[in-house]
Amino acid sequence: MLPAERERARHVYHLYVVRTPRRAELAAFLKERGIQTGIHYPVPTHRQPPVEHLAPPPLPRTEQLVEEILTLPMSADHADEEIDRVVAAVRAFFRA
Repeated sequence: MLPAERERARHVYHLYVVRTPRRAELAAFLKERGIQTGIHYPVPTHRQPPVEHLAPPPLPRTEQLVEEILTLPMSADHADEEIDRVVAAVRAFFRA
């Protein structure tokens, strides 16, 4: 899944985060091609140490999302060719 925008909720693209239940496979596939990825916020906010003592309820959807997110390379310094290379690699992964 790609980041979504809504009429009154536009993405700021600070990070370019995609979702897939095959996150580990996609990350490995991209790494083999020299494309770095990241996992930002690997711990759900309700499981962070500052709030854990409050015994928050389980949030299964949040916990699932945290397991599926993968940050792709993004910066104002990327050339169009670099962006095209990442896009082509992601497409190749899902076509395979």
